[in-house]
Amino acid sequence: MVLVDSVPDFVTSDDPEVATIVDGNIVVGESAGTATISAWMDGSKVDSEKITVSTSNPYAVSVEFTETVLDDSNDYDLDKIVTVTDQYDVEINTTLYFSVSDSDYSVGAETS
Repeated sequence: MVLVDSVPDFVTSDDPEVATIVDGNIVVGESAGTATISAWMDGSKVDSEKITVSTSNPYAVSVEFTETVLDDSNDYDLDKIVTVTDQYDVEINTTLYFSVSDSDYSVGAETS
């Protein structure tokens, strides 16, 4: 569901036993199953998206490393070095710690 530069007036769920709407636009999973979430503006449906709610905890099924050479001439976006996705192909936030054994460099980075 994509609304560019807009916030829907309200959001609906076609199956409140699976997903409910709180405060007009926050989707809350209630039980395992599928539901269609729709966004409304000016009395018209502008988009819908089918979602799946699961009672299973997310777990990593894919870890991808981006080859990166770290040196002292650049700044790095550490979030782009490791990408972890769960069983639903959703990216999982990670915390990365780096250390360097070369005394000429001092790297201490944390990202989440």
